[in-house]
Amino acid sequence: MMGMPLGRYFVIAGSLLLMLLFVADWYMPKLAVMTAVADADKTVIRIQSGHKWPEAIVFDTSLPTIAPPVAEATTPVEKSPGKSPRDALAQVPLAELVPPFLGT
Repeated sequence: MMGMPLGRYFVIAGSLLLMLLFVADWYMPKLAVMTAVADADKTVIRIQSGHKWPEAIVFDTSLPTIAPPVAEATTPVEKSPGKSPRDALAQVPLAELVPPFLGT
């Protein structure tokens, strides 16, 4: 059995939906005709709350920014030009570098 092509499906489904709209329009009662100029409801509703919001915070941006002083380290770090982080691995025993599942 050959499947239904997509285009044919949309044509059939769209036709059925359009037919249902026409049937629903014919079957349902018509709405009452609205007057051309409707009077607007001019009642005013004012809602007040008993909640008191805090005062607004005002930032004075006209003053210059004061930067905190730069803190120096309490213990100076000595840097030797010939040392790198890889040199630390050279001092680790070989048994700690080899994973246990590989042996030795």
